[in-house]
Amino acid sequence: MIIALSINDAEEAERLLDFCFRLSGRIQSGSCLLIAPASLHEEFRIKVRLAAEVAFSHVDMTTAADNHFAAAASKVRDAYKEPWLFIESDCVPLRPDWIDQLSNAYDAQPKKFMGAHVKDADGKLFLARQSVYAADFNPALERLGASTKCRMVQHGAYTKREDIRPDAVLFCSDKAGELIKSLRSELK
Repeated sequence: MIIALSINDAEEAERLLDFCFRLSGRIQSGSCLLIAPASLHEEFRIKVRLAAEVAFSHVDMTTAADNHFAAAASKVRDAYKEPWLFIESDCVPLRPDWIDQLSNAYDAQPKKFMGAHVKDADGKLFLARQSVYAADFNPALERLGASTKCRMVQHGAYTKREDIRPDAVLFCSDKAGELIKSLRSELK
């Protein structure tokens, strides 16, 4: 899993990583790559990395100038050579085995990309960045049109719990952080 950070969402990323740990039953598993801007204050960099190290078995952190997405693709191509899930700090996992479910769904489908299909302002469909990508993905060369739509990734503005589909395992775009607060209370 790759989490892209910005200067403004480091605290949100820390909350997400803490929630991942709680949701997993306080068991470390998987790998997490953190992509941070060079201008991110060292205190935030340390706090987010520590939260990731508590939640995941393997953590790596790298710095990107502007385009976190391209930096993530390049890092995976060069160092990991595995399919990867790209998320942002406003994503919220909905089930303890969410990463396994997405990984299994990706392995079972034939295309290089899998994620939520969303519409832009003109009504044109595109693949949300918060998706699973092939290890050799190059954003400068490839088009995302040939992707598998994954209903397990729900994209949109969160308003109320009832709007989340029962088959969703990852919700993208909890900008206000309300969903994660609701799910934390459900875990208690």
